[in-house]
Amino acid sequence: MFIRVHVYVDQKEENLLRPENNLFEVYTKEPAEDGRANRAVIKHLLSYFHNPKGGVQIVSGHHHAKKICEIRDDQFFALNGK
Repeated sequence: MFIRVHVYVDQKEENLLRPENNLFEVYTKEPAEDGRANRAVIKHLLSYFHNPKGGVQIVSGHHHAKKICEIRDDQFFALNGK
């Protein structure tokens, strides 16, 4: 499954919101340096989707605030033969 994510860096609080238009908003304290904000995005999405095995990958937007991420649940795909 692919999702759109808008990242807000250098915020006072960490948060993840999912507005009605199916665009996730991640607020992180981390700066956009050395991939720190990207790691924070992945951490928040792993927590939101209850996927501790690392099934989140940034597909597009590594250097931008708007990203496309892929959420993989290997157990789901293994059970369904995909």
